[in-house]
Amino acid sequence: MKLLKDIFTEQDGTSFELLAVLGGAAVVVALGLQIYVTVHTGQFDLMNFGTGIGVLFVAVGGGQKLKPQANSQ
Repeated sequence: MKLLKDIFTEQDGTSFELLAVLGGAAVVVALGLQIYVTVHTGQFDLMNFGTGIGVLFVAVGGGQKLKPQANSQ
């Protein structure tokens, strides 16, 4: 549980970081939708799934990089 709190909160450990929470929600939704499609159609396209998850991770990582850094004094 501490690992998830460390991932989804700011440096102070109490306020949630919006980009991390939305990125985590997007990954969970993408996995859920892929499971739904696979169960109902019986088909799983690894190339499209890997591309989609990869683009999602790049977007979240890019957003983290573009986020203004807090001034540490």
